[in-house]
Amino acid sequence: MINVSILESDRNFEYGLRKLVTSYFFYKNLKVNFTGYDRTFAGESRLVFRSLDTFTQSFSCYCLFNQGLQRVIPICMPKDLTRHEVCSYIRDTTFFFRNDSIETLLKKLDKVWLP
Repeated sequence: MINVSILESDRNFEYGLRKLVTSYFFYKNLKVNFTGYDRTFAGESRLVFRSLDTFTQSFSCYCLFNQGLQRVIPICMPKDLTRHEVCSYIRDTTFFFRNDSIETLLKKLDKVWLP
């Protein structure tokens, strides 16, 4: 089983991402457990999907570090990267854009999941 957290304000995108992640891991024979996420329980989720605005407003860059096996994936629109000051150590991070196609999101999920 894999624990996954999604912190996203767009409920439609969150719903679609849940379906995508569930299907992705179904074919890898892994069950997905969607959990909440905060600083106290930061280590419980293997994948953490978070809106870019939650990084800058609440935890600064705290949750952008990929610690151990945990992977943090920022969610935003491409134009958001120009509006926010993106820390230098996350520029090579895989971002999930809200307007990405399903195929693109699956490729990005492969990139994040498979080392």
